[in-house]
Amino acid sequence: MDTKKLTEIIESIEQNISKLLELSVSKQKVLIQRNHDELNSLSENEEKCLNNIAFLTKQQKIFTEQLKEKLNIPSRISSLTEVIELSGNNIISDHRIKMLKSLHEIKIMSADLELKNFQNKMLIETSRTFIKGIIQAVRGSKNSSLINRRM
Repeated sequence: MDTKKLTEIIESIEQNISKLLELSVSKQKVLIQRNHDELNSLSENEEKCLNNIAFLTKQQKIFTEQLKEKLNIPSRISSLTEVIELSGNNIISDHRIKMLKSLHEIKIMSADLELKNFQNKMLIETSRTFIKGIIQAVRGSKNSSLINRRM
């Protein structure tokens, strides 16, 4: 089992999540500025990162299963961190350290990403409420509509 490849995959996942976090921060600024073109571009880049993460995660699971099989680690163990810890000296020390570091960073960035996504959803909802208010003021009833009022 080539733990170097597994290490590279985990580090790539970390890089993609880091990029996703950067995009999420940029998205907040763009949402506030109401720059729809930039928002579309950021959304496309987010989708690319998410697709990369999905592909890499599948690869990581395959390599993790191979490692578990090679080292006779019980199938009930599903956490990659546990697999790495149970593998002991069977994994090159440098690879083990890099994987554990990346997994720790992924956990931290995932929490940050969850917060940013929540904040972005709130910005979107505020914007939608504002737009609905404008539409209601413009279209409202005949008596209250800005279009039908006489000045």
